Amino acid sequence: MSAFHRIQAFLCTTFWLISAASAFTQPQMTLAPEDERTLDSLGEAYLAETKVPGMAVGFLCQGKIMYTRGFGVKSLDTQDPVTPQSVFHTASVSKTFVATAAAILIEEEKLSLDDKIVDILPYFEMRDERYREITVQDMLTHTSGMPDLWFYHWRNPRFGQGEDALENYVRSGPKQRLRADAKTDWHYSNLAFDIMGDVIAKASGMPFEEFVKTRILLPAGMEASTFFAPEIDPALATTPHIRNIFLQPTAWKHYPYNRVHAGSSTLNANVDDLLRYALLYLNEGTSVTGNEVFSEETYRLLTTPQYRVGINYDIGLGWFLSPAPGSEDPEKNRDVIEHSGGDVGYGSFLSIITSEDYAFVILFNGYWPHDEAYHPLVRTGYEIAQKYAEEGE
Repeated sequence: MSAFHRIQAFLCTTFWLISAASAFTQPQMTLAPEDERTLDSLGEAYLAETKVPGMAVGFLCQGKIMYTRGFGVKSLDTQDPVTPQSVFHTASVSKTFVATAAAILIEEEKLSLDDKIVDILPYFEMRDERYREITVQDMLTHTSGMPDLWFYHWRNPRFGQGEDALENYVRSGPKQRLRADAKTDWHYSNLAFDIMGDVIAKASGMPFEEFVKTRILLPAGMEASTFFAPEIDPALATTPHIRNIFLQPTAWKHYPYNRVHAGSSTLNANVDDLLRYALLYLNEGTSVTGNEVFSEETYRLLTTPQYRVGINYDIGLGWFLSPAPGSEDPEKNRDVIEHSGGDVGYGSFLSIITSEDYAFVILFNGYWPHDEAYHPLVRTGYEIAQKYAEEGE
């Protein structure tokens, strides 16, 4: 990164820290004791059912924090309790930040959806000539035809990589054949989002992690969050867990981190911060700190369906889009924007219902629960939120 961009990043960071110094006077909703006890009970039941060591949960309703709670422990070895401030590896929820970063650069005319990846990264190559036609839009909608990654080598985490890690990866990384021509089919690709990290770095003129931090995380009030694992506050860090041959959870000594996979998987965040991120979308680009992170036009770009993935299910830019619960027109309704994530040792789920001014976050330090969107905890939280929203009308 040039001296100019280092100064620019420093000034941006300083500005956002000063503007956020009044630290998030985000309104809190006071739940009736019986509603809080219900959610507490369902959270404890979820932990007991799944045997995941720790879980953090958060609900946001009508711009107010309705409920946040930690369940279980950050590590089976230390038995330190999970809190809403505990930081988890969020895996593929990271992809929504990549899309948001790209959309900000599009807004600033430093990038275009129609830009070909080879024009931004002339060293990008695949095994067949079709790769030359892949665009930014194709990458962000999983329609590039690129294959997925199956081995992240999380058993060999890499914390010492430099700012050129993404470029080196694109230059020397996997060069498989495409699964399809660009724009012709939908194939989920972590590899595409890893490469997009380098696209963002080149278009912005600063390292991917630095751009996201100064332009999204800090303006949104996400002070505990980072794409760069060495920055995680040790006091907030959680430990990944796997299941042994007896299907019992056990702490895993490898924290899943590799800088070359920043674009697809390396956001580390807590429930409090992800609710602020959800509020950024519910406010169509304006953060809890009052900063305009992106415009309403950019919000619409991010959340407009780009490709049909399944029945009543589309992909926007980085976000999956679906109908709101009980929608009278599920064919057209796309009021839910969401993404889940899972890597060795961690699972995550973020869902935003724009028409209800509602959001839900759940983070695990184990990756074996797979019913996040259907558990009674999730359904009951939504029902309670609807009740309080109606009472506030």
